[in-house]
Amino acid sequence: MVLTRQIRIIQDSRPLQYLGAAFACVHIVIFLSGIITLWWIPYFLSSDSVPICPAFFENCYQYRLSFETWKWLWYGYGILAFLGPALFLLKKIRSAYFLLLLLVVFEIFVTFADYRIWYSHFYISSVVVLPFLFFADKPRLSAMTLALCYWWAGILKLNHWWLSGEVLQKAWKIFPQWLSFQTSFVVFMELFLVWLLFSKRPKVFWPTFGVFVLFHLFSWHIVGFFYPLVMFCVLPVFLVNYRWQASARKGFLRLTSLIFLAT
Repeated sequence: MVLTRQIRIIQDSRPLQYLGAAFACVHIVIFLSGIITLWWIPYFLSSDSVPICPAFFENCYQYRLSFETWKWLWYGYGILAFLGPALFLLKKIRSAYFLLLLLVVFEIFVTFADYRIWYSHFYISSVVVLPFLFFADKPRLSAMTLALCYWWAGILKLNHWWLSGEVLQKAWKIFPQWLSFQTSFVVFMELFLVWLLFSKRPKVFWPTFGVFVLFHLFSWHIVGFFYPLVMFCVLPVFLVNYRWQASARKGFLRLTSLIFLAT
């Protein structure tokens, strides 16, 4: 009954369907990453590799399959990953919803099955999608979850190694003489600017959103293609939330106008 209500909410909103398609695209990126980089994820999960189990999942070694088995499982995951966005766009919402739920469960298992796969963009994409799947106020809660992830990333950067630019000194090629300013600005962006993405004012929201898009574009040559692509799949939640806020405001104004006219 609870899941049926969540499906109905998505069925009644085309923007939420587009958002679901964007969230499902995360799994296309993860699938391609696992193949392009020499099958690194299936290999780390296989019995051919010595596992590094997280502290909360110390018996992860018990769930090892052969590398060949994991390759076939990964191909199956890829087929479902490509199917997910198509189902949302074709308005097959019930099937799309349960498929996205299955993909998220698989992603969470993969993330926690070996410490070497425990990258921040894996679990960020998972936690951002969970409010979309299980709560009525989907865009606002998912956007708030993503904002908190940015904020926490900013907290972790409050150290001399990052603020001085030393962490990127060898890799950063764009205005290297201003590196310390740039790394400090990233902290400012993640701690403070991110909250401007909840503004209802276009002159505040759109420039701020542009800053985050540029940030992930410029990070490409430092962190590779995987992290920026995952973030581009979840960033649309701010766009949908912005539109959602505007619609809610219009609805509130209509309601107050009707009440005023009735009195």
